[in-house]
Amino acid sequence: MNATRRKGYMSLLAIAAVALAGIALFILGESSTSLMMDADRAHVEAASRNLAASALAWAQLHRSEARPAADAREVRLDASPLNAAGAAAAVKLLSADDEGPVRAQIATQCRRGRFAPRRTATYALPPVP
Repeated sequence: MNATRRKGYMSLLAIAAVALAGIALFILGESSTSLMMDADRAHVEAASRNLAASALAWAQLHRSEARPAADAREVRLDASPLNAAGAAAAVKLLSADDEGPVRAQIATQCRRGRFAPRRTATYALPPVP
């Protein structure tokens, strides 16, 4: 009789251990999902900043091609070296007003997972020394 109780007690401990292991795996799964989402968001933000920096450097090199806002053309830059899905950058060079600086309107887009921010900003380019 004593051996039967012991076997039942061990079975109960085994079931409890499996339940605890299941709960631990569930918690770890949820935290890893959250970590992946944070990593995707950080990757998209970094790629977007890199696109904007590249577009600004391009605009500084091609500042002589600036036109008035009505005639400005949009130039799409090659974003494939970033190796980011859905990455795109577009630059419009706007000529200076009478004495104002040349401006660059930069639009960036990058996508990863469900994060796909689109950003547009206008930068004043420094004068050429």
